[in-house]
Amino acid sequence: MPATSPSRQQALHLLVGVWVLALLVSLPFFLFSLGQYEKEVTQRLENLADYKEEALQNWIQQMDVALLRLARLPKITAAVTQPYDLTPDPSSVFNQHHFLNETLESYLSPFGPFLEVFMLDSAGQVVYSSDPEQLGKNKASRRYFIQGQHTAYIQNIYHSVTLRSAAMTLARPLHLQQPDGSQEFKIGVIAARADLSKLNRLMAAGDSSSQTQIRSYLVNKYNFFITPPNPDEAADFTYPRPTHTRGVHACLQNRPLQGVYLDHRGVRVRGTARWLPQHQLCLLVEEDYTSRYQVFGQQFLGVFLLLIPLSLVIWWLAPRLGYLQEERKYQPGQVDTRFLSLLGHEIRTPLNGIIGMLALLQEGRLDPEQRQQARVADASAQQLLNLLKYLIARARQGNHPVKDQTEALHWQDINESLEMLLRSFTRSADHKGLKLHFLPAPQLRSREVQANLTLLLQLASNLIENAVKFTESGSVTLGLKARLLPGNQEVEIQMSVADTGPGIAETDQKKIFQPFHRLNNQQKSPATSLGLGLAISSELSEQLQGHLALQSTPGQGSCFTLTFVAPVRRAVKTSQ
Repeated sequence: MPATSPSRQQALHLLVGVWVLALLVSLPFFLFSLGQYEKEVTQRLENLADYKEEALQNWIQQMDVALLRLARLPKITAAVTQPYDLTPDPSSVFNQHHFLNETLESYLSPFGPFLEVFMLDSAGQVVYSSDPEQLGKNKASRRYFIQGQHTAYIQNIYHSVTLRSAAMTLARPLHLQQPDGSQEFKIGVIAARADLSKLNRLMAAGDSSSQTQIRSYLVNKYNFFITPPNPDEAADFTYPRPTHTRGVHACLQNRPLQGVYLDHRGVRVRGTARWLPQHQLCLLVEEDYTSRYQVFGQQFLGVFLLLIPLSLVIWWLAPRLGYLQEERKYQPGQVDTRFLSLLGHEIRTPLNGIIGMLALLQEGRLDPEQRQQARVADASAQQLLNLLKYLIARARQGNHPVKDQTEALHWQDINESLEMLLRSFTRSADHKGLKLHFLPAPQLRSREVQANLTLLLQLASNLIENAVKFTESGSVTLGLKARLLPGNQEVEIQMSVADTGPGIAETDQKKIFQPFHRLNNQQKSPATSLGLGLAISSELSEQLQGHLALQSTPGQGSCFTLTFVAPVRRAVKTSQ
């Protein structure tokens, strides 16, 4: 089997680095978006439950208003007071009341809200009904007649033995007024049976903003479905149909419910429930449960699809780029700037997308803790982008120092920048039980410093990382001190990182800033330590035109102090 060419091997190493970097940058955003996803789903279910509850109340009120209009029609009272012979053919009465049929047509299904409208005299006998089979029957023992003689009455949805289905009846008293308007007499009751198919359609209407189908349905206090639990089952829905789920039981006991449980099909759903005491009904709103792993997998798939074309481009360009061609010979450490420019552009494109999304995220509705986490993630991404630009610039110039760094100098509030940097180490410090402390410089609270923030943050990051890595208990403190120089145009800054670790012996303090130097006590040194962090930090301090010093006592801890001078000015307020 032929050996892989060196260019392909380097390209493979580069691809692995790009994938690892992309995954590490995307992971905090993935974890944050998972929490937001669950909150959005719960809020969406709650909003739909509020809407369904309000729609149910409006539907009942509309029927009550329609029945009130009928009760005030003169034709209705005339039909009750006019005597009719109900025997031997009750259907003849229906024909005698033909003048009412046209009046009630707009109130009956499919044009109106009622399946049946009927009137009862003061004895409870049906004197008119849109259903001729009900004429002449006595309803004096029915609750809607007893209550309807005195006031408006809405009977909760119940199981009708006669109809063999769920039913809902509304009733209102009928009054006859004296010609002179001096007195009113109660002469009977007008009642109507609601068309529950309209209630089925009201509950079946889903939420168009959701990617998954949301179902809402009603259950009565006897655990019977009042409306179909699934819109697809409406045609085959039969009553009574019982249900026993954790969501229904919690709702009937008037206990709050927001979570994941098994529905009537035995399928895991995420739902919310409301007990409606005025209607003696339980309203449930549910959607099929999507686990965190599925959401995480979908997000990872999106990053995977973005990285595939990038990987193909790198794999195709790798043999054609100058620093990967075997024919060219380079001096040790020389890097092809064309490839670095291409690589920097490809890495910065998704990184800028992440920074943009974090900025949009901070403009949303977040609680203080989430907003602080988003700010730390945004500051870390900005630091990574600045570091990438700096590394590409250093690689282009080789071992020659930068003579003009004015492009890298900006006016910054270094108190805030260093505090955000320290917060990014909270997780690793908490894992070891360490406390992180930040001591800002009071003299710089209302001032800005012109410095290369990228180098300063990288140096501070190296020192903090070492302190957390080598300290087993106690704390790590990042402190700032400032002294204004004569003229108030420059300031001398001392940035220190102190820990309560094992300390450094005097013999090691003289060599600690040399590359690849590790402490003599190897047992206390982490296996991942290569001895490069302090060497790089020393070089960064020189580029900042400062001095990095060490004070350490074995067994008591260490303190690294960077001293440098930088221009200073009063903080400039910018308008949003």
